[in-house]
Amino acid sequence: DCPTPSERQALLFGSQAPQQAAAAYQIISAGAGSAAEAIETLDAANRLAIGGVTDVATAADGLTTILNAYGDRVDSAAQVSNVLFVGMRAGKTTIEELSNSLGRVVPIAASTGVSFEELVSSVSALTTGGISTAEAVTGVRAILAAVAKPTVEAARLADRLGINFSAAGLEAKGFAGFLQEVVTATGGSTAELSQLFGGVESLVPILALSGEAGESFTEILAQMAESSGATADAFRKMTKYFRVSVTTGSRGRVGVHACHRRRYEDSPDPSQ
Repeated sequence: DCPTPSERQALLFGSQAPQQAAAAYQIISAGAGSAAEAIETLDAANRLAIGGVTDVATAADGLTTILNAYGDRVDSAAQVSNVLFVGMRAGKTTIEELSNSLGRVVPIAASTGVSFEELVSSVSALTTGGISTAEAVTGVRAILAAVAKPTVEAARLADRLGINFSAAGLEAKGFAGFLQEVVTATGGSTAELSQLFGGVESLVPILALSGEAGESFTEILAQMAESSGATADAFRKMTKYFRVSVTTGSRGRVGVHACHRRRYEDSPDPSQ
């Protein structure tokens, strides 16, 4: 008999069919438009899971949440996966943390015109300064909420400073450009930034992004232009160095077996 799509994915990625079927069901339930789209997303989720050392269910959940929020503003599940890998490499975060956390911010990010590349770059930049992924996501969400619905005090200050402090202003300049304009107009004043953005949830990340994290944000965003192939590179390195299998536990976590194809001490650079 011909294998089912789930069985084919299991054979291709060294996992078990039940985990693949569960992930496929999750993708279909999230609104995949066709069987072909569901299989394409499942394939991307498997590569994301193996390259990022997480389970296929977590990878599928993260991908579908992002795809649903951004719609045709992202090209494909593969593009989303590439962006996640760039963010992981540049920051102090993991694919699992990003997949589990980004769902809390992608709806407001998409609605305020923040591109997915900008969103991941900002979160990744914040983690370089020691802020956890979950806190970074919460902080970016608070920043965007403050811009989407500014207080009367914030609107008055923005008007005095000559800032278009709104979702339209943010979308027009891009997230990085908008933040730079705000920092320049306020001179980095904690008091004025606090008046614009409100409470501690947004103030801590906005202060970070007005300093070193802002420089990291710009650098990581530039790397996003070369994100194509990031997933394939991570997947290739994992399968080159280890015998990878997705699974044994009930969640189907990617397991990296201690069967090296060559020893690390013989070749410390995994890109070789």
